[in-house]
Order: sequence, then structure tokens, then C-alpha cells
Amino acid sequence: MVELSDRSPLSENLTVADRDRGLDAAFTWLVRILATSTIAILVWMGWVIGKQAWPAIQQFGLSFFTSQDWDIGSVTFGALTYIYGTIVSSTIALLIAVPVGLAIALITSENFLPPQVRSSLAFVVELIAAIPSVIVGLWGIFVLLPCCCRSAFGSTAISAGFRNLAPNRLARLAACGLDLAVMTLPRWPRSLAK
Repeated sequence: MVELSDRSPLSENLTVADRDRGLDAAFTWLVRILATSTIAILVWMGWVIGKQAWPAIQQFGLSFFTSQDWDIGSVTFGALTYIYGTIVSSTIALLIAVPVGLAIALITSENFLPPQVRSSLAFVVELIAAIPSVIVGLWGIFVLLPCCCRSAFGSTAISAGFRNLAPNRLARLAACGLDLAVMTLPRWPRSLAK
């Protein structure tokens, strides 16, 4: 009859397996606790924001979302213009960035082009990704916006005041959409290529 000692390989494997099972269980509970705390923090943040915003919601109601007025003197505020501009400029950016990003992802991940061209294109996309979004935004204001106004409405559309930099709403939305497309473009090929 073979006796198993405390130091046999079989008993060592059992203790390692038990230890691994215990570590897996502890890690599973740690992840559950962290996931639950993330959701709890998100709910808490929503509650704090809602609590602090409740006086404004009571005073302005839903007219805040449906009104275009923004007058600090008479304390009337409406965000419809800003909501509309955000939706339209984001849609323009998506309509530009998704097809271009998909094309770049296909070109850089497949063998359509020689390796030197693919690596150069991937390098340029990575360089664009390295530019901070603040710089891209300022480029949009001071370079892209005047170019959009000049090409669409002639050189008379540009005047000295910041508000009159792009007097036409369509030119402003187009420039904003193009600028957002440039900001988001480097992220599409990376996520689509994977």
C-alpha cells in the first residue's frame, strides 16, 4: 500500500489548485464589489446633480429645453440652440469620420497597398492622434472656420469681431463638424482594425 505523505507531488498539486480556486473566488468578489461601487458612484453623482439642479428645474421647467432665449438680465434661459448645434455638428462629424476611418482601417490592416504606404498612413494617423484636442479645436476656430466662410461666402464674410467670424450658421456648423471629425478620426481606425 502506498502512503501519501504531506509533501507528495499529488498533495502539492491539490494545495496549489485550492489556492488558485481561492484566489479566483477572491478576485471575482473584488471585481463584483468594484463594479457595484462604480454603479453606486454613478447613481450618487446623478442624485447630487439632480438635487442641485432641482431649483432651476422648478423655475424654468421644460422650457429650458424648448426655448432659444438666453438673457441673463431677465433671467430667461433656453438651451435649444446649443442642443441643436451639438446634434447637427456631431452628426456631420460622424458622417465624415466613420467612412474615412473605416477606409483607413481597411487600408492599413489589409494588403491593398505596399507595406511602406500602409505604415506611412498609419504613422500619419497616429501623429494626428497625438495632437491634443484643444489644439485641434483652436485650429478649427482660427483656420478651418475662416476657410469655410471664405469658400462658401467670399472673403467679405470674415470681419474683425469674434462673433462675426462666421456670420452664417451653416458655415459654423460645417466647420464644427469638420473639426470634430478631425478630432475623432484617429480613434476609428484603431478600434475598427481590432
